[in-house]
Amino acid sequence: MKIIESKSYKKKNISFVLVHGWEGGPDKDWFPWLNKKLIKDGYDVINMSMPNPMSPKKDEWVNHLEKHIKTLKNIFFVAHSLGAICVVKYLEKISKKTRGAVFVAPYIINEQEYKTVSSFYSRKIDWAKVNKNCNKFFTIFSDDDPFVSLDQYLFMRDKTNVDLTVLHNKGHFSDNDNIKEIPELYKIIKKEI
Repeated sequence: MKIIESKSYKKKNISFVLVHGWEGGPDKDWFPWLNKKLIKDGYDVINMSMPNPMSPKKDEWVNHLEKHIKTLKNIFFVAHSLGAICVVKYLEKISKKTRGAVFVAPYIINEQEYKTVSSFYSRKIDWAKVNKNCNKFFTIFSDDDPFVSLDQYLFMRDKTNVDLTVLHNKGHFSDNDNIKEIPELYKIIKKEI
């Protein structure tokens, strides 16, 4: 598994952890663009390569994430689709505060009832613990996403302090939608850090 790291760029006191979604990877969608921009800005970045992305399992993903970032401090997550619920499950498991998280097209509830990813949704989330471990959440949605509806945001809004950005005609923010950059995502990050 290829994990792209930039440990030699320790200029600033924030570590970005990028988590792709189902069928994704660190070299797909807009992840290479964001990885490059954050490294250029002087941040530590871990652009995760999650195990078995074609048939993801919650325990494998959360344990993999934990293993590779357990020594980091001042973490800011950026996650896409299924990567968002992985981050939530990680936040539920740990006992340390993270800086924040931006979720792009977050698949927090299994609204499509996909069996392949059902392990991520087998029990209720302890939102009190998640909120204790993350300062702030941000979400970015597209008004024409075929997989993720705004119900995901409404669900999160009832559970946590979350901001919403809705973009027009971005699909699922993937290579299939020809999305290689999300300038609005970068603006959110720069505003918050």
